[in-house]
Amino acid sequence: MKTLLLLLSILISIPCFSQRKAQQLDEQQVDEQAKIEQYEGTKKSSFADKLYYGGNFGLAFSTNNSYFLIQPIVGYKLTEKFSLGIDPLFVYSSITATNSYNSSTKKFSTTVLGPGIFAKYNVVENLFGYGEYQGISFTAPVYDVSKADFVDKDFWNNNLYLGGGYMAAGSGKGGTYIMLLYNVLYDAKNTFYGRPYDIRIGFLF
Repeated sequence: MKTLLLLLSILISIPCFSQRKAQQLDEQQVDEQAKIEQYEGTKKSSFADKLYYGGNFGLAFSTNNSYFLIQPIVGYKLTEKFSLGIDPLFVYSSITATNSYNSSTKKFSTTVLGPGIFAKYNVVENLFGYGEYQGISFTAPVYDVSKADFVDKDFWNNNLYLGGGYMAAGSGKGGTYIMLLYNVLYDAKNTFYGRPYDIRIGFLF
């Protein structure tokens, strides 16, 4: 009788044990599959998640001048606080120059193009430090005494802006920013800009 009960107990426990073992294997497979999917998702989205975009633009008109500027931004977060990026510059400008000798006027237009690279560091929430190199090529009218008239002359400008800004966060990760920058390479004799200071208002997303 004891032998029969022992045999029945063993026969009953075998399927229960097998069922628990199968359940454990299924749970392990689900966990492993979830880890694989999480890793694949992280691997696919990590680069894109660290990118941000934005830019600034300007538009001005006067009697003798018209001015249009656009500067797109593409940045990449190396860390949560530090990022690097590119911000190429495009400017179209139209200028009416006056000949001081005979008071005649002549209209010139120029296109300004230039590469730009920047570094941005978030010091505290909403406040950041900023540095940017900007090289630009442009053509400007220069008065030639020998010809008694204006002639076009090509220029290349190196600019290094240092400063900081404030980010007003929007509903997402981006927002509107304002920056105050100073061009430490400013040369009044060879520049497209009229002053070394630059105030920028733009957006990031």
